[in-house]
Amino acid sequence: MLTGNTGSLRYMAPEVARDEPYDQSVDVYSFGIIFWQICSLTTPYAGYSQKMHAEKVVREGQRPHPDETWPLSWVELMQNCWSNDPKSRPNMESVINSLQDRLYELEEEDGILPTRANEIKAKKKKKTVSPENHRLDVDTRITTDADVSVKRSDVDVV
Repeated sequence: MLTGNTGSLRYMAPEVARDEPYDQSVDVYSFGIIFWQICSLTTPYAGYSQKMHAEKVVREGQRPHPDETWPLSWVELMQNCWSNDPKSRPNMESVINSLQDRLYELEEEDGILPTRANEIKAKKKKKTVSPENHRLDVDTRITTDADVSVKRSDVDVV
C-alpha cells in the first residue's frame, strides 16, 4: 500500500504531495529532480517554504530551469521525468536506455569518456530563510494536515 505525503518535499511528485493515488512513476519524477540537481550542482527549490512549494511546484507545475549548455537529450529526459502527467513519464528502463545512449554518443565523439572535473565549479550556497521559517532545506514528513509538518532535524537534506 502506497501512502502519500511521505518523503522530502523537494523530490516529491505532486500527486504524492496532494495525497492522490500513485505508482512507480513518482520515483521517475524524483529521479528527474535529482538529475537536475546533479547537473546544476544546486539544491532544487532552495529557499522555498512549504507554502511556496505547494503553490508553485504542486499547484502551478513549476520545475527547475535547465541550463542552456546542457545536452538537449539530458534536458528532455529530466523534463519528461518530472512531467505533470504521471502517465507520460518514462519508466526507469527508458531512463536508463536514454542515459546509456548519451554515454555511447560521448564515447563515439571523443573515443573516450571526457573528464570535465576540472571545469566543474560548485556554486556557493546562498543562505535563505523563508518568511514562515518552514524551509524545504530540512528533512520533513508531512502529516495528514497539508499545512503542518514535523521537523526531524536541522541538517540540510543534501
